Amino acid sequence: MYEALFSQHMMKALKPGGRAAVVLKEGLLFDSKMVLRAICRDLVEKFEVLAVISLPNGVFNPYSGVKTSIVVFRRPLDREDARTSKVWFYRVDSDGRDLGATRRPLPDFEIDGDLRHMSEYWPYRWLAQPKGGVRAVLKDEDLSRFETRRSWWATLEDLRKTNYNLTAGRYCPHQAEAVEHEKPGVLINRLLELEDDITADLLELLALVSGEEIAEVET
Repeated sequence: MYEALFSQHMMKALKPGGRAAVVLKEGLLFDSKMVLRAICRDLVEKFEVLAVISLPNGVFNPYSGVKTSIVVFRRPLDREDARTSKVWFYRVDSDGRDLGATRRPLPDFEIDGDLRHMSEYWPYRWLAQPKGGVRAVLKDEDLSRFETRRSWWATLEDLRKTNYNLTAGRYCPHQAEAVEHEKPGVLINRLLELEDDITADLLELLALVSGEEIAEVET
């Protein structure tokens, strides 16, 4: 439950108007435990949750293979300031490296993977404005400009209906593409053909080795 304590500390320590981007174990965002649901409820209802960026399993290997997300939120300036109204979700499928212990760069892939794409569609450009800058407000008609196959929005009502579930996949509007699998008989025949090829190669190797042994005996 260290994640829960850490999250509560971040929420309390944040100054009015302050913003935070926190990496959290994804289980905290949907676990049914009462204390975790209360934290997510407070985060949504008392703060302004701006975005949740879903990261792939193993992105923090070799230190941790747990599934994580980045939660970006803001503490309101006062009681009249904005709270959560809509949340932008983005799913990172790859950061440009494999998910093994060594985290080696993937060949023929963008060095930063989906992160560049995410930054291009990041809807909160006003976050980069200097202190005292005028805060821009996203209008409903502008939201579609930030929707892609990897990104989508969820409203406050959507979050309330799911008991403040903050996982990206819960609100994904895109259906998973159907994968057509080969019939078992086709796969079995392919394995038999592969086994025949392996057997032939082994017999050829055995004949070669036997011939060398005979030659050694004759000499």
